[in-house]
Amino acid sequence: MERPSKLALISAFAALYLVWGSTYLFIRFAIGTLPPFLMAGSRFLCAGLLIYFFSRLRGTERPHPGTWRDAAIIGGCLLLCGNGGVTIAETFIDSGLAAVVVATVPIYIALLAWLSGSAPRPSLPVALGLAGGMIGVGLLLAPSLQFGRSSSHRSAIGMAILLGASFLWSVGTLYSRRARIAKSTLLAAGQQMICGGILLLLTSLIMREKFQTSQLTP
Repeated sequence: MERPSKLALISAFAALYLVWGSTYLFIRFAIGTLPPFLMAGSRFLCAGLLIYFFSRLRGTERPHPGTWRDAAIIGGCLLLCGNGGVTIAETFIDSGLAAVVVATVPIYIALLAWLSGSAPRPSLPVALGLAGGMIGVGLLLAPSLQFGRSSSHRSAIGMAILLGASFLWSVGTLYSRRARIAKSTLLAAGQQMICGGILLLLTSLIMREKFQTSQLTP
């Protein structure tokens, strides 16, 4: 495989930092006026439908019916539990703190891949890197959990939700490696977003979230 150019690598990291990194901030803005699960579900269902039909219009063959089951499992772990957990957690904590806690995902993936037998035991440098990452996250989170602060209880709840969401996101990521998915990566992503969006909207109905246009702010 041809090695990507330096410009392509810089562009990829810029997209990661600016697009992915800003997600947490925009979630915070959105839940200021929209119910959390309704917002997340609408977002992913619309995006999933657009991606799915765009891929089909490009000539991608219809996915096998069996791929929808795995798409629902992946969408449930990544979008309902993972992103949905982040959305709920941001009703308790700031977006910056949420982004820090989500940094535990690589640690989860490395450990779960080893325990599940899908990857070898982490080498000493990898283990030291994981330990350093955990210590770094802990140092960044510590000020928000200082005893005696009125906001520490809410912060603890938000962090606990995020740790669980990050764990389930990692489980879904590892499951996707062995799942039966469409040959087109783009089409598979659309399927997962559609399934995740539907699950989020169903959760919104179960939670009896209500939305009125008067809640919108300019």
